[in-house]
This record gives sequence, C-alpha cells and structure tokens, in this order.
Amino acid sequence: MLWFFDRDDEKVEVETRFDNNTLDYVLIIRWPDGREEIERCPDSESFSARVNALSEQLKSMNWRNTGSPIVLPEGWLDKRTRH
Repeated sequence: MLWFFDRDDEKVEVETRFDNNTLDYVLIIRWPDGREEIERCPDSESFSARVNALSEQLKSMNWRNTGSPIVLPEGWLDKRTRH
C-alpha cells in the first residue's frame, strides 16, 4: 500500500509490502530530498508497531496524511509462503 503525507509544498511517500522471497514485511519511506529508507521486519507484530511509530513520528513533524492509501497489486503475502 502507498500512503502520502504533505507538509507545505513537500511530500513523503510511505510504501508497505510483503516480500514473499525473504518472508519479511517491508517499509519504504521516500523523503522529499530524494532519500529512500527501507526497513524490514520479520513478523506482522513488529511491522505494525513500526508503521504506527512512523505515523506518530510524521505527525510530530507536522506531516499530514493526505487522501486514501493506494492498494498495490503486488506486495501481498502469497498463500504459498505462509509460515
């Protein structure tokens, strides 16, 4: 899924997905200056906690969530790889 955050004329993009090859949950943050941060979590609990913490961090930095998230067709847990 893709989430978008705005602050003045800047934008941050947050992408969440599941890597079926490594069985990791992946968080990708694309900052306005072009930096891209990629974080991996081994389980849904730690991933959910990290996503919630990032949301709070962005809010504290005056970023505002804009619009509804966009569901990406790829990046979902594949039933063949459930553990």
